[in-house]
Amino acid sequence: MEVNKSSIAKKLGITATVVSLLGGSLALWEKVKPDEEIADLSGKWRIELTPETSEPTKWVGHTWVFDVHVTPQENGFKGTGEQVLYDGKPPNGFNKFVLEPFQLKNDQVVASFKVNISRETSGMLRLKYDPEKPHALNGSFSWDAANKEGVAIVEISGH
Repeated sequence: MEVNKSSIAKKLGITATVVSLLGGSLALWEKVKPDEEIADLSGKWRIELTPETSEPTKWVGHTWVFDVHVTPQENGFKGTGEQVLYDGKPPNGFNKFVLEPFQLKNDQVVASFKVNISRETSGMLRLKYDPEKPHALNGSFSWDAANKEGVAIVEISGH
């Protein structure tokens, strides 16, 4: 049986056209598709830090609570606030808390912070975002004041 060369050429031409159209459509979609919606983490954050380890160990199990006003910025969020409780009681003096600029990536927040107690100290929050519970973040922290590490709980209100 003889194969018609023009029939094969037509089929190849159609196939090449379809592949080109699909490739062009995918490239165009990548340019015009809507950006992935970013969760709104702005508002009042109540950050509770409870060390599980520290040097010296006398800080283990104590709780520091900070109220931080988190605002959006061009590529994420940042925040400022103050310590409001220590072990359930008002702190002795004003302790400023600064949350350095951060982003939500892959349902994770990793953010540096600074706290002015008797001196400037710094730390890191590593928090998990759950879209089913958008007003709560949970995770861990490390803080160079007495090398504290432990549990971090954040409640977000006032969007």
